[in-house]
Amino acid sequence: MSSATLPLQALLAVLMVQAAAAETIPLPQPKPEIGVHTDKPIDKPLPQPATTAEPAPLPSADTVNPDRFGAKPADAAYGAFQRGLYKTAYNLALVRAQNGDPAAQTLVAEILSRGLGVPVNSAQAAKWYALAAEQGVPESQFQYALMLLDGRYVKKDGKEAYALMQAAAEAGNRLAQFNFAQMLVQQDPGDAGMAKAVSYYERAAATGLADAQYAMSQIYANGVVVLPCGLRQQAPC
Repeated sequence: MSSATLPLQALLAVLMVQAAAAETIPLPQPKPEIGVHTDKPIDKPLPQPATTAEPAPLPSADTVNPDRFGAKPADAAYGAFQRGLYKTAYNLALVRAQNGDPAAQTLVAEILSRGLGVPVNSAQAAKWYALAAEQGVPESQFQYALMLLDGRYVKKDGKEAYALMQAAAEAGNRLAQFNFAQMLVQQDPGDAGMAKAVSYYERAAATGLADAQYAMSQIYANGVVVLPCGLRQQAPC
């Protein structure tokens, strides 16, 4: 199948660039401080989770596995997006999004959040992410969870963000797995929280996510999570 005929659903894999991201969205800090181990214990808060709050460059659509979301027919909206016809892609996807297509809703949200061919409109992007998240699209669940944590475009809701991040993590979104692990450790500092988080770090690490692999290396070495200097907001390097 040529890249020009990949289905719209495969766009979810293109848009959600799951590389180790340096951007973060602040989460509420826990009252207890969490020790971060290097050579010896020091008292520092848990580093904030890595996110895709800022858009990363789009990879080639040729790298997308079209079977990720099952066998689907070729889609004009996705074809337009692949060719860089973002306004056309938006117009084609919007009709389907309004009719309840979750993949189209995710596409519309991504175009709006990135300002591809249309003005950036994060509030409207949040609306479409929310609708697709309700229908179980893991990438939309992850993105909407970030917005709920951030609170700039929707009302902050930590409880709903937690539920959506967990759902996306369980569905296999590796950034959601890493972020959910971070949330678990923040929520329950100490051995109990780490015990809950380890399986999510492991799953994210198994996909090749560098941040999760580093976290696991520190867990094996020291029993706690330490992120690289570039991802630390408060811990000294």
